[in-house]
Amino acid sequence: MKSEQYEQLELPLEWPVPSSHYTVELRSGNVHALDMVRSNEATDVDGALNLIEAFRDLTRTRNSVTWQDDSVNAEGILYGLAPGGLVWQISVVPPLSTELK
Repeated sequence: MKSEQYEQLELPLEWPVPSSHYTVELRSGNVHALDMVRSNEATDVDGALNLIEAFRDLTRTRNSVTWQDDSVNAEGILYGLAPGGLVWQISVVPPLSTELK
């Protein structure tokens, strides 16, 4: 009898997907149930930064949101809080540190 050996192949846990744009999303709701309010795409970092600023300023004016910072963190997330405890989030996918293809 012939002994056969089988090799278990593995895929990487994170499959790199090159992106051609940044998706900037504005969400609001309860901490673990944020609903999409708006979403836009930018083809460069400056465009994404402009969208972040626009979303931040819009919600600050209309909803009295207080943002934790002026820009997103390294993971591409920025949180804010409105009166009554409503949570707001701006997210950028992929994070701004990721180079577009």
